[in-house]
Amino acid sequence: MKGSYRSVNSQIIASFPTTFPRVRYVPEVKGAGMKKLVGVNDKGLRVGEDHQNAKLTNEEVERIRELHEGGMTYDVLAEKFDVSKSAVAMICRYERRAETAATWKSVHVPDQ
Repeated sequence: MKGSYRSVNSQIIASFPTTFPRVRYVPEVKGAGMKKLVGVNDKGLRVGEDHQNAKLTNEEVERIRELHEGGMTYDVLAEKFDVSKSAVAMICRYERRAETAATWKSVHVPDQ
């Protein structure tokens, strides 16, 4: 295996954007709902906070990583952000939420 685990993580961290784009809504015909631009990976699947099962925003994920690097434990972070300890651990190890959007896709958002 070429490179160490730490060097691979460093490459992943370096590839992260410093800011994440905000959700953008594009108006459609009145009464027909709205279209929302969501981030997708190379396969066209939603990633990050745009994923339909996401419990945390991109900002919360960044904050979890920062707090863990500052010495906060997985248990405390899990309780603070109301997610499981294993989810926090995977986020901190860049095993989860490590993929960035390759492009944007327009999806329909029904009227509320």
